[in-house]
Amino acid sequence: MRMISPADEVALRQLVGVKTFARAAAYARGGAVRSREWDEGGLRVAGEVQGGAAAPYRASVELTRSPSTRLSTLQAVCSCPVEVNCKHAVALLLARDDPAPAPSPAGGRRSLTLVQGSARPAGVKGASGRSTSHAERRAAPAPADWERPLQALLVDDDEVVGEEGPPEIGLQFELVLAQQQVGRQSGVATSGIRVRPVVPSRSGNWVRTGISWANLDYRSYGRFRSTAAAERLGLVKELLALSRLSSSPYSYSYSNADVWLEKITSRRVWDLLHQARDLQVPLVSPGRQALPVVLHPSPAVVTLDVTRGGSDLLLQPYVDVGAEDVPLGSSVLLGSPAHGIAWWDAGSATSASPDTSRLHLASFTTPVDDTLRSFVERGAVAVPGHDEERFLRQFCPMLRRRVAVRSSDDSVELPEEAPATLVLSVAHGEGHRIAIAWARGRAGTPWRQGLWDAALQPQDHAEEAVIATAAAVVRGVPELFEPTPFGERLAQVSDLCGMAAARFVTELLPALAEVPGVEVEQAGTAPDYREAAEAPVVRLAGSPSRDGDWFDLDVEVTVGSEAVPFQQLFAALAQEQSHLILPSGTYFPLDNDELRQLAELIAEARALHDSPGDGIRLSRFQASLWDDLCRMGVVTAQASAWEASVRALSGATDRVEHPTPQDLRATLRPYQQVGFNWLAFLYEHRLGGVLADDMG
Repeated sequence: MRMISPADEVALRQLVGVKTFARAAAYARGGAVRSREWDEGGLRVAGEVQGGAAAPYRASVELTRSPSTRLSTLQAVCSCPVEVNCKHAVALLLARDDPAPAPSPAGGRRSLTLVQGSARPAGVKGASGRSTSHAERRAAPAPADWERPLQALLVDDDEVVGEEGPPEIGLQFELVLAQQQVGRQSGVATSGIRVRPVVPSRSGNWVRTGISWANLDYRSYGRFRSTAAAERLGLVKELLALSRLSSSPYSYSYSNADVWLEKITSRRVWDLLHQARDLQVPLVSPGRQALPVVLHPSPAVVTLDVTRGGSDLLLQPYVDVGAEDVPLGSSVLLGSPAHGIAWWDAGSATSASPDTSRLHLASFTTPVDDTLRSFVERGAVAVPGHDEERFLRQFCPMLRRRVAVRSSDDSVELPEEAPATLVLSVAHGEGHRIAIAWARGRAGTPWRQGLWDAALQPQDHAEEAVIATAAAVVRGVPELFEPTPFGERLAQVSDLCGMAAARFVTELLPALAEVPGVEVEQAGTAPDYREAAEAPVVRLAGSPSRDGDWFDLDVEVTVGSEAVPFQQLFAALAQEQSHLILPSGTYFPLDNDELRQLAELIAEARALHDSPGDGIRLSRFQASLWDDLCRMGVVTAQASAWEASVRALSGATDRVEHPTPQDLRATLRPYQQVGFNWLAFLYEHRLGGVLADDMG
């Protein structure tokens, strides 16, 4: 039977850091634990662990468990140079070959178990209750010759006997309560956490003598005996730099101003604190008996507890870390917006002796803004019984977007949390235009949130996956995306018109409706978009003008039984559009050579003579243009007479000799006869003309 379960190992890895845990596990597997003894409750263990030195190190560990028996903290001391929470102490917990604990007849403690060899740690009592003497400890067998080279592999670079002492620098976290906030820069009497660098004294305490934030920049990396020591100094300097970045830009950067943990605005501070733990930088409270600061691996979560108080609902905000509630009355939110929380044991922390309280630190999963901070600090809220249904139906789903909601005593049946959805709203407008909007929602609720308004809230990976899938479906429509410094993303609102709108409605909208997690909402009536099954047909019809010199020609284009507005068609062809959509929703492609030729001919005819409306005006002299237009469509009977006259005109010639009138008493010269023939030709074909003679 083991005192440490697999779940405890997970918690232990988080408490001491991955690096220390891995080294401890290697020590435990390699048989470095020489002896070990647990107390009856399984919360304290002491023993010896063979390190790089000839004599084994003596270590003891005290564990703390939550009411749910979850491993929450540990305090470990060791005779090795690291002294606190080292790999040797953790190896005591991880050794796997202990028998089940059994109380001894005398003293009520478990009997000593020799894991390897027979040595006991000094001062540890055996089954008889007698302390192990120094003579007995000296008589313990030394490691065999074959063990030494193997154990040497377990020695770290920072564990060189005679070269490395205790950690040369630490961080002291001083709880300063409101009554002691004299001279605080903010001028507001609130509790805070003052952080200072400390160094070990000769007596083994952590003191501020000889070190301060002001002279930290002048401490040399070269004075330390190992790379790890230089890394620890660099980390402490980085914490100072982070604090300076959070202070006023007008302050002197090398001043000895205090570092207040709650004034650091960057979440990077938690990376530094966890890295400090991995580098074995002691995080301690002030005082001779400095308690270690508990850096919780589990994140802090704001929780709303809904319970019943008589006929009303009581809403009590909490901050949970793991399975424990943080005492908000003895806590400080760190940063603005808050990125973490510090709390202490309220029963032992008084204005006279705050150093006796144990300080805890934990980071929030997401920042707590001022609104949520005020909600947490306000305390309980009572909801009258007659508003209970409205709270559960309307407010509860929305609150779950900000905080966790629970009923700790199950006195209130909370509605099931509706799954997150991506809501697509499509508004159909005039002229084949649609307005598109994306929003986050909850299935079956009216709650909506802008697509990118949740940047500071915890990301729901399932929700983000739905957004990514929807974006992939519409990737071929560039109008639906917007550029950002981090790349393209779906635009929260966009507009489509013409063929882009038709294709979105007919092709993409059905595909999006099939994506799990996407809800489609439509406003207005969408046209029945469909592609025409027949090719467009062009007809030419018209009538002669009143003076008979012109023919007003009407151009009619139809698709099936539906007329195509010619002006709209002419504009679409001029703009080189790919399709034309009719008012009914029918659309057809314009990549038709005949239609484009028609547009060019009509443009040429209109260049010769303007005509109102959809028609064009031709004269009999434009016979070749008439021929081109006739090849484009069907000439109606109404235009047949005009066509006949045009054909006759095109086949006639002005070189036919015409006899002069009998009453003309003159003999025409040759050039005069040519002019007379031309005038006679115009008269015969009912055309007007002017003959001018240049007399020199």
